[in-house]
Amino acid sequence: MIEVRLLGRVGVDTPRGLLSGPDLGGGRPRQVLAAVALAEGGVVSKSRLVEKIWGDTASPRVVATLETYVSVLRRSIDPSGRGRASAVRTVPGGYLLDPALATTDLARFRSEVRDARGHDAGEQHRRLEAALALHRGPVADGETAPWLDEVRAEVAREADACRVTAAVAATAVGRHEQAIDLAGTAVASDPIDETPRAALLRALLAAGRPCDALRSYEDARRVLSRELGCSPGPQLRALHGEALRAVSTSDDDLADLLGAVMRLHDAAARRLPLQRGAGLAADQRLVERLLSVTDGRPRLVRTG
Repeated sequence: MIEVRLLGRVGVDTPRGLLSGPDLGGGRPRQVLAAVALAEGGVVSKSRLVEKIWGDTASPRVVATLETYVSVLRRSIDPSGRGRASAVRTVPGGYLLDPALATTDLARFRSEVRDARGHDAGEQHRRLEAALALHRGPVADGETAPWLDEVRAEVAREADACRVTAAVAATAVGRHEQAIDLAGTAVASDPIDETPRAALLRALLAAGRPCDALRSYEDARRVLSRELGCSPGPQLRALHGEALRAVSTSDDDLADLLGAVMRLHDAAARRLPLQRGAGLAADQRLVERLLSVTDGRPRLVRTG
């Protein structure tokens, strides 16, 4: 059994060791291998391979060139020259990667993610860690091929979803810093998606870092306002409240200030007027009394 590496640089793990780069015959033969392997045991027609790899630059003799590339791959992967018994099999109309002779790291990644579902947090964490260890980089990294762009984007989304689930599991088993790293990577990949942001806030709170959670929430608020013209949803607002309460528990003035800010923030989100003499107006006066600005930065003014 061999394994085709699709995550990161294209390669093949064989009993003789790892084959990669020029071992597989060059850029286009590697793309042929990647295209056949990505079909996960399905047949890829010769015409489809030509369309993917050569596009409008295909010459009249391109099918013969394709067949030569397949022969090169077979000799590289299996020097015994088993021909039709090779892992890259010729079938009517095209080629396939024989699942009885070969697998892919992408298939193993997806299998680990599926198998993690339904387990407790500890087992989920273990399985998702194993899955992410397989994710060495974008699909067929280094290959310049427009047809790979959609595949790369899809697998990148899968990897980020895995990171978020792994972050939740890591938080549950007390691996807080790892959870922060995992969720932070997913947030960096898609800053407007609130799901990884929520995982990051939970991990920061569990790690005893509520101030960092507040900074992350504020970053989310700015991004969502700029990109979508909206405020964070209920889940993030609830976590924001948790962070505010955690920050304020040991400081009475700060607790009063943050409570007032939370009420004013909620009123602004619901577009409520600050009527003179109403509770919101009192909150506004409290904020103005407790805050001053030094060097362009707000600071708390102690009242005791």
